[in-house]
Amino acid sequence: MGLVFRKSIKLFKGVKLNLSKSGPSLSFGKTGMRATVGANGKVTGSVGIPGTGVYYRKTANVKKLVDKTKEKEEKKKAKTSKKEEKQNNGSISLEEYNARRKGAESLASENNEDMQEYEAYVQSMEDIVSVHKTADPVIDWDNVSGKDMLELKESVMNGDIDSYLYVIGEMQPFDDLLEYGSEFEVGEDQNEGEIAVEFHVKSEEVVPEEELDINAGGQIVVKKMAAGKRNELIKDYVCSCVLRVARDTFSMLPIDVVNVYALDKVLNTATGNEEDVCIVKARISRSSLYGINFEKVDPSDCLENIGCEMKYSKTKGFRPLDD
Repeated sequence: MGLVFRKSIKLFKGVKLNLSKSGPSLSFGKTGMRATVGANGKVTGSVGIPGTGVYYRKTANVKKLVDKTKEKEEKKKAKTSKKEEKQNNGSISLEEYNARRKGAESLASENNEDMQEYEAYVQSMEDIVSVHKTADPVIDWDNVSGKDMLELKESVMNGDIDSYLYVIGEMQPFDDLLEYGSEFEVGEDQNEGEIAVEFHVKSEEVVPEEELDINAGGQIVVKKMAAGKRNELIKDYVCSCVLRVARDTFSMLPIDVVNVYALDKVLNTATGNEEDVCIVKARISRSSLYGINFEKVDPSDCLENIGCEMKYSKTKGFRPLDD
């Protein structure tokens, strides 16, 4: 509560020029309820009792009020920006992204295309190390019937190699593996009654040198795949194919052993050229595959457990077996 004595000059209705030692000011309003703006930026709201000269007043500084409001807005923007930066920092997995996508109403067309490309990439990486998970239907030669099949059945059951090759030629068990860039040759192994299957893995064509990721904004991120990671991927791919070749061969023929030879192009440091060399030899018996859960098994661990020949290191990849 304070006593206020004013000297004022009326400019026009509702507006007065106030003169005081502290400087001039303008007053707006009617008797008893006025607002005064001083030269120093202060705003004084006055409520008084008409005729008494006694007023209650509250003062605020316009400049400080504006500055304070501006500062508050800047802090709010900075906080929002920091939150967005935290959300957008780094890459997320496909599972995390799908969880976010379910809660979103829509995505931009460009982001949808990126997401489809990423999903296709992830699936292709899964496919090349999952070749072993499926196999052709098993032919039950004991119960093969039909006049046209009896002669073939007898030859196959007697271990005739020409009959083996005829069945493989007719059934084409490895055709669905050609999409991985492999070529297959089947023949009689040096061990009597055993089949040999040789194939080219063509890892340079099948396993990419770059990998894709998806960021928080749903955009594709392309980067060079680390050498160690790519070598491990190639190893799993080759081992997966070896297991699949063995499974398909056992499905077609009543044999106990198949010898699988995996070839690939490897740099010959003596000539400076890439040459087709054998990188994996595996003598796989039918009994060694019993009890294996092919859906969950790691192809490299599985093949190494069964027994095979390979020269491999994570840093250098496969090396020729004849080194």
